[in-house]
Formats: sequence, C-alpha cells, structure tokens
Amino acid sequence: MLNYTETMDFSDDRLKIVARLSQNSFCLAVFMCACALIGLAFNLAGSAGLLQGPFSDAATHPVTAICLCCLAVALHLGGRGARPTGSVRFLCAFACGTVLLHHTLTWLEVYPATPSQLFHGRVSVEATLAIVFLSLCTGLRGRMKTQGIVCLVAFLLIVMNCIIGATFGVTFVGGDLAALTLASMCFAALLALSNNANDPFVRVLLLSSEVGVRARVMAMVGTLVPWATGMFLYRLWGMPKLEFPIVALMITVIIGTTIILAIFSGYQHQVGDELRQAAERRLVEQAVTDGLTGLRNRAGITQVLRRRMLDLKQSGRPVGIVMFDLDHFKRINDTHGHDEGDRVLVGVARCLEPLLRQGDVLGRWGGEEFMLIADLRQPEELTQLVERLRVAIHDLSRQLGNKSKTTPIRVSASFGVADMQATDASYNDAVKRADMALYQAKAAGRNCVAIAPLFASRVA
Repeated sequence: MLNYTETMDFSDDRLKIVARLSQNSFCLAVFMCACALIGLAFNLAGSAGLLQGPFSDAATHPVTAICLCCLAVALHLGGRGARPTGSVRFLCAFACGTVLLHHTLTWLEVYPATPSQLFHGRVSVEATLAIVFLSLCTGLRGRMKTQGIVCLVAFLLIVMNCIIGATFGVTFVGGDLAALTLASMCFAALLALSNNANDPFVRVLLLSSEVGVRARVMAMVGTLVPWATGMFLYRLWGMPKLEFPIVALMITVIIGTTIILAIFSGYQHQVGDELRQAAERRLVEQAVTDGLTGLRNRAGITQVLRRRMLDLKQSGRPVGIVMFDLDHFKRINDTHGHDEGDRVLVGVARCLEPLLRQGDVLGRWGGEEFMLIADLRQPEELTQLVERLRVAIHDLSRQLGNKSKTTPIRVSASFGVADMQATDASYNDAVKRADMALYQAKAAGRNCVAIAPLFASRVA
C-alpha cells in the first residue's frame, strides 16, 4: 500500500506562495510580534480605541502580547521540515502555561481580570484557546504529527470564528479579540501553515495540480457562501443579536466542516491520482526493461538511440555505439540447459554495470546480443572501456564454472565499436556499422574487439 506521507514529494508542485512564506518566516514573525506589541502599547497609552475593531471595544492584554511574541519566535525557529528544538518546546510550554495560569487565576478570582488602571481588557476564552492550540501545534510537530495537525486545525477554526464574529458584529462565549491581536494571530496562522506544508492534509490545498485547484475552490466556496449569508442576515436583514449568537456559530461550523471535507476529499483524490501515476510509471518502465537481466530492452535502447541522435544533430555531442555478442551461447544452452544460459546472461549484466561511466547505457538488444551507448569523450577512452568489458566477461567463466555441476562454463564475447556521425540519416546507420564490426570480430576468432572503419580513423 502506498505510504502517502513518505513516498510523495510535492516540493516542485507546491504553489510559489508557500516557498515565499518559508523564505520570509522571519518577516512574518516580526509582523506577528509587531501587531501584538503595538496593540499592547496603545492599550497602555490609553489609546486602544484608535485601533479597535469596528464592532468591538477589546484591547490587547499584556499576557496575550507576551505569549504571542514567544510563539512568534518559536514558529520562526521551528521552520518547515525541522523537528522542534528544546528552545522551541520551552517557548511553546511557557506561552501555554502562562496564558492558562492567568486564565485560571482570573477564573478563581485570585486577582481581577483587570488588576490596574494601566490598561483595560482581559484575556478572552478565544485568545486563551488559540494560544494553547498554537503552542501545542508548534511543540508537537515532528514528534506527534497527528495531534499537532489536530491542534493546528483547532487554532485555525478559532481564528476563523473570531473573524466571523468581528464581521458579523456578534460576541461568542469569551468576548472579542482586539483587532491587532487578531491580526497577530493571522500572521501566526500563515507561519503555522508554512511550517506544516509537508503534511499531506495541509499540502493538498497547496498543490498546483487539478486536485489542489479543486480542493481550494471547494474550500473557498464553502467559506464565502455561508459567510456572505451571515453578512446578509446580520448586516442587511437586521437579525437580532441574541445573548448567544447561535446562527453565527452554526455558520462557523458549516464553514469549518466544508473546509475539512474539501481537504479530506482532495487528499483522497490525490492518493488515487498518485497511485494511478505510479502504476503508469511501472507499466512504462516494464515496457522498456528486460525482464531477465533488468537492463533496458530493445525498445528502451531504441529510445536512448533516438535521443542521442537528436543531441548529436543539435549540439554535436558525440556518441559511441558498442554491440557485443556472447560467443557460442547456443552451445551453453545445449550443454548446460536454458537455466544456466539465463544465469550467464544475468551474470554478464551484473558484472558489466559497475564498469560503466556516468551517461553510459547498457541494454539487451536481443537474445545473447547486448548494446552499449556510450558518451564519446575521447575515442581512446571508449576503446579502453570496451577492453575492460571484454576482460570482465571472460573472467566471468571462473565464477560460473565454480557453481556449475557439470562441465565448466566458458563465456566470452565479441565486440563491434562504432560511432554516430552527424551525416547519418538515422541512428540505424551507426547501428549497422557497429553490427558489421561485430561480425568482423567473430570472423577474427571471437573474444576480441573490432572497430568500424569510420571510428578507427578517429582513434588513430
């Protein structure tokens, strides 16, 4: 079964905005801190009303500002793909513990919500829950991925709920968030999404493929339609604002559920699409791979020949072609059986692969005949490589002979070497020259190398 998290890498398919967010995480963290600190400064200066939301008299509390600044540093240090360090976990634990302690002491009336006249406002339930879930999301990432993503979703739902409450002009269970506090949390949401962009349920919204586009459209429609309906009810229709805004809460639930369904649907479609693509790649690979040796088969070699011929025509990149045939292979099959013959073919493929250079392609042309397509850097270098291949095949006789239960197996090969010419009508011309050189090698007594005349002039 396909492991979606480990085997899929969509780094090339992710929208550019995510890369920019990752590269500018420091700036986002600075903006997050700035919004919190500016809101706190206006609160302490008694000018919070200048930056209040249009439907709220809330202000940024010092505890909220301190916790958001700690989390901004933690989000920046715990960038995408990195496991949370000790300092990141400490900052998250400090922010979470501080806001919970403050809220608990306030609830127990150990001290009043607004202990002095230096500032006004309090830490709302929404702010407390948002900071707690953001702390858990950042601290758990890498160790407890599922729990971390659940906390991220909870944090985003709280932020979305606060935005909806502000635009509808209603108050939920814990009061409002100050405008700058909400802005700081929006920057935190961007940082958290960027840090978790490699999670399969997050990145499905960030793909530029058809699946990603469809998931984003579903999420946007599921957000805008209920939100516009709420704006109509509360702003134009004049729906009475009850003590508990059940309609606004239902709209939030509808939006959140729609977004989750869009993400899950996109995830399932992406898994199915990747499975289909993987199956197609396997079929394509099987079509050009020899089932016995694992080398390219004739169709696969032909593809490489076409590409190399095109490169020669366009850039003048020289290409060498080596055809070689195992000597007296029919005798091996007749004497030792076809199983031993197959073992010889596999042994030849295995012993030659370590000798190849980067860019060289070895394939099975048919039966006991092989072809090597080689980068022709220096003609002498290719002839030396071919000689090493001939010796390696000849030495294979000792390895196979030790395993044979009957008479020793003697393996050798005859080689024909040619090169592609810019004047060739197609790659077949070079193949024919290499094939003719191969027949010359067999005529010369086998287990030797023959060079086509056109290529021999270059070697000389």
